[in-house]
This record gives sequence, C-alpha cells and structure tokens, in this order.
Amino acid sequence: MVRLKDIAEQLHLDVSVVSRALNPRPDRHAVLAEETMRRVRETARRMGYRRNRVAEFLRRGQSATLGMFLPESSNRLVADLMCGLGKQASESGFPLNFFFGETQSRFETFLKESTGASRTGIITYPYNPSLQDRLGSMIAEYRHRGGKVVVMNALIDYPGIPGIRIDETRGGQLAAEHLLSKDCRAYLYESSVLPGRGVAFAETIRTHGGSLFAFVKGNLQTALQRGMKESSQRPLGLFFPTDYQAVEALSVLEQMNVKVGRDVLLVGYDDLTLTDRLPTPLTTIRQPFQELGRRAVQKLVNLIYGNEEANETIAPRLIARASTEGS
Repeated sequence: MVRLKDIAEQLHLDVSVVSRALNPRPDRHAVLAEETMRRVRETARRMGYRRNRVAEFLRRGQSATLGMFLPESSNRLVADLMCGLGKQASESGFPLNFFFGETQSRFETFLKESTGASRTGIITYPYNPSLQDRLGSMIAEYRHRGGKVVVMNALIDYPGIPGIRIDETRGGQLAAEHLLSKDCRAYLYESSVLPGRGVAFAETIRTHGGSLFAFVKGNLQTALQRGMKESSQRPLGLFFPTDYQAVEALSVLEQMNVKVGRDVLLVGYDDLTLTDRLPTPLTTIRQPFQELGRRAVQKLVNLIYGNEEANETIAPRLIARASTEGS
C-alpha cells in the first residue's frame, strides 16, 4: 500500500506538502504552487496511491459508504450503470452499498437505512419523489445531517439537489434525423410509451416536413397500412422508444411479409443485449449508462468535499445497423 511518505520520498518533499496537495479539502491558508500540486498528483496516480476513506470518515463519525438506490431490473442498462458507479467509486476510494427497488416504501427504507448508517452520500435512480411529502421531509433531514444527494435520470429538477440525466430529447431527435437521411416515404412512431422520446422524434420529423403517423401498442399493422398508402417506392421509417417494442414488432412485420432494412427502416432505443445479433441487427439509440454512473459518483464526491455541482445532461448516440442500412 502506497503511503504519503513514499510519495514524499520519491519527490524529495516534506510529507506535509504531499498531504496538502492530495487533500480534497485543503486549508485555504495552505497555498501550494500549481507545479508542485501537479507533480504530487501525477506521482500519486502513477504510484497507485489511494486515500483511506474509511479511516478519514470514521474520524468524523461518518461512514464512507455511498448508498445507491437502483431499479430492481437485470437488463444491460442497470448492469452498465452499476459498472460505472463501481469503477468510479473504486477509483475515488469509496465503498458502495446497493439497494434495489422501484416503490415509495422501498425508497423510504433506503433513506432510513442511509440516515441510520450515517452514510456520507446517496445516489438515487429512477424513483422520483416529491420534495413536498413525507419522502421530501426524509431527504431534507438526511441533508440537514450533512448527507449529500445526487439524482440520476429524474423526470424533474430538485432545488438544491444536483441531477444528471441522459438527454432523451436528443435521443428522439437522433432517431428522426437518421430516418430523415434515408428519405423515407413516411414516418411512424409508437407514442404511448416513454412519450418524451416520441415527442422529440415527431417534432423533428414535422420540422422537416415529413409525413408522420403515430400509433399505440397493438395498432402497428394499421399504421403500417396507412403509411404504405403514401405514393412512393421509398421505405417507411419506423421508430420505437424501446428495443423491447422494436423486437416484438419484428414478428408483425414478418407476418405482413415486410422486409426490415428494405421496406421498413426500423429504429429502437437502449441498445439492449443481443439487438446486434438479431437476424437483422437493430439500429438503436445507445444510452451511455457507464458514463452516467461515473459522473454521478464524481458529483457526489465533489459535494462531499464541499464543492458545488450543477445539473448535467449526457448525450446518447445512434448505433446504425442493418435494420436501417440494409443487409
């Protein structure tokens, strides 16, 4: 285990200088030259130095453990999120405690445990509590005791609590822009699930003058028939706000003898596992959940050490495959 003394000896500096350079909450009167700070931090990183967060927070009467409230789901997105949270927490020297659920009662239990265990900070996704009810009072009490909070992918902003989310509006726009670039005869989208993605898709298509049809679950066949009445030999553009729906639609398209990638250009959302292994690999919107997890932990650690953090959005990206590119 690398000690401050080891870094000091490597740089021929006093241990107190190294300690100040690596202290995330330095004494404002203990001024160091920028070059010294840079040398110490680069050497510490190269030597693999890690702060002993557990000992540091025990001296304050707190637990260094960060609490994570995540969806009770086993899909790729949650796995990516846990990976990002874990990697960044490990690099920052903080242990994690994961708590899973999607209901108010589970979130209450999580808050009670976090307060009782004197956890230094918590990150919550995707439960979106109101700050005006009992949960709001519990969050306020936790913060009053010094706990820090970061919210991921919340539907609303919370005053005083920084949030980080993936930009779903941009995701819907990317899907629309991609299909528009293919000059489809008409554009269809599922409008009842995760409507924010669909609204962004529809607004982008309308802005460019495209012929647009909305449908809800169970009405795909009718929507396709309407779209095909457009007098053109060009393909139809079809957007679903989740990969699950896009994959389910494949059987309907097959029954109608519609060729994906030729007659219909299909776009999903989420880039779930195996969408690249379908008979016709699916074009989809990839959400950078590992980056979301990393940035959330960085925000929380910054808050813990007295820094301010603002709300932030992360852009998704489109992964083009054969369902819109042809085979």
